[in-house]
Amino acid sequence: MTEEEIRRRVASPEVLQVVIKSLQRSRRLREQAPEWLQKISTTKERLILAFGRTLVQRCQAKNQRGQQCAKTAIRNKSVCRFHGGRSTGATSEAGKQRSRKANWVHGNRSAEAMMKASKDAARIRELADALRVLNALNTDERFRGVWPKQYTPIHDMAGVEELVQKLVIEQGE
Repeated sequence: MTEEEIRRRVASPEVLQVVIKSLQRSRRLREQAPEWLQKISTTKERLILAFGRTLVQRCQAKNQRGQQCAKTAIRNKSVCRFHGGRSTGATSEAGKQRSRKANWVHGNRSAEAMMKASKDAARIRELADALRVLNALNTDERFRGVWPKQYTPIHDMAGVEELVQKLVIEQGE
C-alpha cells in the first residue's frame, strides 16, 4: 500500500485514531507502517508521537495561510518556541523601563499627548460656541463629530463669561 493510498483512506481524524490504535496493538503492523504515519497528528490540540505513547500539546499559532503550526508547544504554554512560548517579558523594573524606552517612537499617542489634544479640541469648540453666542460667526454651522471629554457647551452670555474667566486663569499660570 502506497503513501497516497493510505492518505486517501485515512481522511478523517476518527479513522486515523483507529489506524493508530491498531498500530499500537499489532507489532507486525508497527514494523510495516511508514514513518510519516507513526508521527501523524490526530487532533488539532495534541500531537501523537512514537506510536501513540507520547501525547504533547500542539502549537496553537496560525501561519499566514491560516493553517496551524505543526510544532509541539512548550510545556505549560500554548505556543512553540518560534511563536513566543519561551518569552516571559521583562520582570525587573529596570527591564520594563528599557522595554518601554525601546518601543517609544514619537510620543504623539502617549496619554499626556492625547489628553492635551482633547483639551485643545475642547477649547476650540468652547471658543466657537462663545463666538456663536456673540454673533461673531458668519455661519450657523456647528462642529461635527465626537465631543471632547473636557468640553462643556456654551449657550448664553453667562457661559461666555465663565469661559473668559477660565482662560484668564490659565494664562496667568
